[in-house]
Amino acid sequence: MLNSRNVNVAEFGNLYSYYVDGAAFAQPLYIAGVQIPGRGTRNLLYVATMNDKVYAFDADQGGPPLWMRDFTNELAGITPVPITDITNNNNLNIVGNVGIEDTPVINISTKSLYLVARTKEDGEYIQRLHRLNLCDGADQTPAAAIQAFVRGAARDAVDGFVRFDPKAGNQRSALALVNGQILIAWVSHEDLRPYHGWIMSYDARTLQQTGAFCTTPDTADGGIWQSGRGPAVDVRGAAYYELETAAGTASGTSNVSSQIPGRP
Repeated sequence: MLNSRNVNVAEFGNLYSYYVDGAAFAQPLYIAGVQIPGRGTRNLLYVATMNDKVYAFDADQGGPPLWMRDFTNELAGITPVPITDITNNNNLNIVGNVGIEDTPVINISTKSLYLVARTKEDGEYIQRLHRLNLCDGADQTPAAAIQAFVRGAARDAVDGFVRFDPKAGNQRSALALVNGQILIAWVSHEDLRPYHGWIMSYDARTLQQTGAFCTTPDTADGGIWQSGRGPAVDVRGAAYYELETAAGTASGTSNVSSQIPGRP
């Protein structure tokens, strides 16, 4: 426990540092007692970056990562998304690339780490939900490309449907694991229109989508930013998100739509 007595030059200070390739917007996550193949049991610190990399470091000492996972392949035309592709400006809230911006979520019982990675692949913008093994970073389940649509009358609707935009959708709020479901939410980049707030749910085991909710299917805006935090979850498993109403035009229950019966 830190207090006014032990926070001093003799007992408190920098112990070591780690190198990562890219900005870390996501919160680092700590898990004790993880069995690493060929390396024994370690206390691990997981760090995800905006260059689409995930690192697992030994939390008790400095040095290189015990494993690292890279979701890009420059030779194959797979890169993080340059922020200038979205905002045309490299001097705003985000500078450089947009890769893994959200804070991942961990299921200790299945040794799973879930995250959303954003990539640009030969000019196409893709967001994927990944489920990695805590021990070595390998896929436990094939990644799921994130897609969704709801009925709506918004200006950007096509043939009566509003579709999730993987280029413009800013996945800033932390992921949550609730009753076997992974919950994911989106807001905009710099309030660039058109955009909508989205919440989606995925089966934690199969990564199959189980629900999609758009905050403003008939109007616009209404993003879910959460200041990077995840939702509040009560004892029943209900999740509560903060709608950014200052930048939205939600109209209560009359402006609610769901792709799949039931809410995420």
